[in-house]
Amino acid sequence: MNDDEDAIEEDKSGESATRWALIAGACEEAGREAAHALARHGLNLHLMDTNGGELNALTDEIEHSFDVETECHVMNLREHLNAEVLALECDNADILIVCPGPVPMGGLLELDDDDWRKGFESRVTATISLVREFYETLQDRGAGTIVLDLSPPEPGLDYDTIMHSAAGGALSALVHVLEKQSAETGVRVLEIDKATASEVIDEMMKETGNSPA
Repeated sequence: MNDDEDAIEEDKSGESATRWALIAGACEEAGREAAHALARHGLNLHLMDTNGGELNALTDEIEHSFDVETECHVMNLREHLNAEVLALECDNADILIVCPGPVPMGGLLELDDDDWRKGFESRVTATISLVREFYETLQDRGAGTIVLDLSPPEPGLDYDTIMHSAAGGALSALVHVLEKQSAETGVRVLEIDKATASEVIDEMMKETGNSPA
């Protein structure tokens, strides 16, 4: 039995807590909150973002504040096969948190077809691609958690954030459908936003018996 299989067996028996989580979009506000919350619970972190400089700074911040390991993954999930590559590089993770990046601002008539296509590829299609890769792995294990950051648009900008709201609606529907299957698959699928990220993660860790000492 290899090290990953040992870790999974220990998790199922309750003798050891989950050791690794992946946060995609770690430099987004909710991603940073999630990173600190998970590190407080002693989880090692795979941190992925497109901005290498910010990602390295976040890694240093986490490692100086908590006794955990981190690994950086600088990539763009819109690029072909990157979701598959990231899933393979982080196949020891039992928790996936996805914090999608921003989409173009503007109203329905100001945004053209190309804007909508690129925005949905970035926020919806790329997210679903990564969720699909991890969902299959976690379903095979019969355990794991996937969390999507569905932070609402900034207040007072409803018209100019129509794409953000539309994309968020699509991802929220995905969460609700998959969570209904959690009893059968063993894979929990949850929502967070930047205001509730720490609270939701703390509660999730308590449920798995992985609270900080």
